[in-house]
Amino acid sequence: MTQKEHVETTVKKILDYINISPSCDIIEKEESLEITLRGDNLNFLIGMHGMSLQALETFLNTFSYRHYPEGLHVSIDINDYKAQKKEKIEDIAKRGIDK
Repeated sequence: MTQKEHVETTVKKILDYINISPSCDIIEKEESLEITLRGDNLNFLIGMHGMSLQALETFLNTFSYRHYPEGLHVSIDINDYKAQKKEKIEDIAKRGIDK
């Protein structure tokens, strides 16, 4: 079983355990696995300030490195939360530069 398949199976088991079924896309890049979850009512998976999302990502990386020490870094995003957060930080930085 490849690292991608192993991580995908683990993510699906976690999601089944908490009784949700969002769409799950995994893209394998050169040095990382990027997981994107999309669905309704997934805010609890993100948590306050992204804490639950960060915990899930840490768990998946720990799991992955335990089975694949030379493996890929796992990154997870839910409903584009990280992309929106990055955009917000960039906007704040641009406003700070313009002052």
